[in-house]
Amino acid sequence: MNSIKAVILVASLIGLGSCNQDDSDNTACFSPTQNLEIANDADAEGCDCNSEVDEDICIDGVALVCEEGKWQSVEDGPCFNPPIQQFSNQLEFQKSLELWNELKTENGTSYMYEVNFSSFSRFSSTTKITVVNNIVVARSFESFGIEDAELLAYEENEDNLGENEVGAMVATIDELYTTCLQEVLVVNKEGNDVIFSVSDIGLLRTCVYIPKGCQDDCSRGVSISNFSWMQ
Repeated sequence: MNSIKAVILVASLIGLGSCNQDDSDNTACFSPTQNLEIANDADAEGCDCNSEVDEDICIDGVALVCEEGKWQSVEDGPCFNPPIQQFSNQLEFQKSLELWNELKTENGTSYMYEVNFSSFSRFSSTTKITVVNNIVVARSFESFGIEDAELLAYEENEDNLGENEVGAMVATIDELYTTCLQEVLVVNKEGNDVIFSVSDIGLLRTCVYIPKGCQDDCSRGVSISNFSWMQ
């Protein structure tokens, strides 16, 4: 009798394991960033989500809400009356991304940009990223403290890109747009302030969120400054 119970227990555990696979292995699940075309199918499964971070969203007429740890497709919902600021940010994002794709067609995919940071404690840093044919080939970093005393500096090339932990991430501007869309514009607006802005010509400049109530150095996201094409 005990052996039968053991077999049943093992079978149950195997069944549970097959139902709780990580979404990274489940390419058929849907979320704001993948497989929207199946979201309204009766047997479609939503990817994992976090209701404390992931806000209800409307994308291409598909209304998604985060409930019980999974994305759910609903009628109307956020598509019926989306928050004004969220709609504005998404509209500006789409316009900026379309402009960026047009500029790449005209100018190529080799360029340089900087990411600047400054703290209330008077610490500041500049990371310079060099991209050639849409591949990051170099990253340099400088940081300064009180009275502009240099604290740390390094240069990386294709052989050692990313070996230093400090500094802006190694990323093309295409990847920064993706980060903006997938990690910033989807956060819960009730608990975070979202800032999205573009440069004078319309390129992405700032896409960050700041937890409400946080006072110093709390922004999370991406920023771009001093962009220039390489000839």
